[in-house]
Amino acid sequence: MTEGLLRQCAISGLGVILKSDHDIKDNVKEGRLETALDEFKQENVNLYIIYASVSIYRKE
Repeated sequence: MTEGLLRQCAISGLGVILKSDHDIKDNVKEGRLETALDEFKQENVNLYIIYASVSIYRKE
């Protein structure tokens, strides 16, 4: 899914999304989005990154 697709759907009024404050701060500042359910905001979120240490694709 495109990174900005969910944000664009929310800006268009198609629903509610869950994104980090960092991801939407400019949209909130400019009035395109507003926050909701702030009392349920999680301050710390675990982030896990998994990556392949070798390429599985052959270079041609």
